[in-house]
Amino acid sequence: YYCVEQWYPWYPYPSENPETEKMTGWARGTWVPDVRRFPDMKELADYVRSLGMQFGLWTDIEVASAGSTVARQHPDWVLFLPGGQEGLLNFGLRQVQQWAIATYDRLIEDYGITWIFWDNNIDHGPYWEANEGPSRRGWLQHDHILGVWAVREALLQKHPDVLIENCSSGGRR
Repeated sequence: YYCVEQWYPWYPYPSENPETEKMTGWARGTWVPDVRRFPDMKELADYVRSLGMQFGLWTDIEVASAGSTVARQHPDWVLFLPGGQEGLLNFGLRQVQQWAIATYDRLIEDYGITWIFWDNNIDHGPYWEANEGPSRRGWLQHDHILGVWAVREALLQKHPDVLIENCSSGGRR
């Protein structure tokens, strides 16, 4: 396996690419290749396969930066902390689950991905607390986790040969 990881982001990332504002959005939540650094992701994936390896991509699908495509198009899907720029996608929403499945389907089909590195570099707790009333404590968490597992199950049923590696900043799940 060869996986394009987060340390050299494959998605648009503003600190390295001032042109990203002309693109569809930047950072986590915009799961398209940064065309300046990865002008042809399919060609890279094909090259990896020509070497006898499988191709994979790192994702942090549960996180959406304020400037990302998903946060711009669907701000009501993202839970932010007051004044924060990094948000938690509310996987308790069926629309978010459908979006995540469609996003992964597109990546799998466009690039022949056989390994999804599903990371989660955010502490959920503060986001749930900040966006949930006292009489609803625990419901955002409950619904989010059920949504995450629903997405994983849908992907595994649709793409049984795709390996999904779960990472969560050292085991937060």
